[in-house]
Amino acid sequence: MRTKRSVACQSKNNDIDWHASIAMNNGVNKINFNMKTKIQILYNPRCSKCREALSLLEGENCEIEIVEYLKDTITKKELKSILAKLGLKAVDIVRKKEALFLKKFKDKKFTNEEWIQILLENPTLIERPIVIDGYKAIVGRPPELVIDLLHRKK
Repeated sequence: MRTKRSVACQSKNNDIDWHASIAMNNGVNKINFNMKTKIQILYNPRCSKCREALSLLEGENCEIEIVEYLKDTITKKELKSILAKLGLKAVDIVRKKEALFLKKFKDKKFTNEEWIQILLENPTLIERPIVIDGYKAIVGRPPELVIDLLHRKK
């Protein structure tokens, strides 16, 4: 006798969906898992590195949330969470070759909280792309680093 059952679950913090099918054949269970990682990408469609990182993500088994952070600004809480997942300070994700940075912020000293506020007020200064998998985040430069982020859990 052969029976088949499917199960779908979501983790507590909503970062991984998994689907399992259980096939029972003559009293032997066989379980196949299909895990789908939820990925968030801070994205600028005009940035070639963002487009390349997104293309790499689309080739993986993951659910992608695209955050066009120049249109839909992130909150202070979200930025602090991203920085914690990156393990970086706000100044570490500033685009230091950006014209705005060179004009207004170069050679000036700011606290981490001040840099956070500067980034919130001037999101073009945020390095991109930033890819977040729920637990960890990376700056996707080079874009191939996003694949390393996805495969570190496997």
